[in-house]
Amino acid sequence: MLDEEYNVLRPSILWCDQRTGKECDELTEMLGRDKLIEITANPALTGFTASKILWVKNNEPEIFEKCRHILLPKDYLRFRLTGDFATEVSDASGMQILDVPQRKWSKVMIDALSIKEEYLAKVYEEVEKRNPGEKEFLQAVKEVFVSLEPVVEQNPNIEKWGIMERIVEPERFIQFRVAW
Repeated sequence: MLDEEYNVLRPSILWCDQRTGKECDELTEMLGRDKLIEITANPALTGFTASKILWVKNNEPEIFEKCRHILLPKDYLRFRLTGDFATEVSDASGMQILDVPQRKWSKVMIDALSIKEEYLAKVYEEVEKRNPGEKEFLQAVKEVFVSLEPVVEQNPNIEKWGIMERIVEPERFIQFRVAW
């Protein structure tokens, strides 16, 4: 979640965070299980962005009120590197805001979440590949991963996994694997 000037409003709530069970029930009650599946090809699940948006609305209303842009962490990284406010259709479907059969943002879901379509990235079938320089890449990755809430213990072998030891302070390590 970003404000109107593209500043990060809060740490990301990752797909594996399970705090949004109540919000999944709320979405199901608002729209009905069958309607959710018809639009998004899934029932409400805690791993999707829609329930996380509702969680912020219900638990951090001051953050929700400032929100003007919503991106997946990897799309925020793309934005920081290239200036493209974009996502591709398969990742957009995992936000549970996409009308999957129509392959565009769902007005029904947008209204249910009390957001606006312009808060969301442009959806492409395949996002154009851009090649930023190493310096820009490292800075953008550092900003994205430092803003995430720690979700796992530090692993002493992390230095073997990629570039993170060069760009994130040791006390802020977050376990993940880098694949090129």
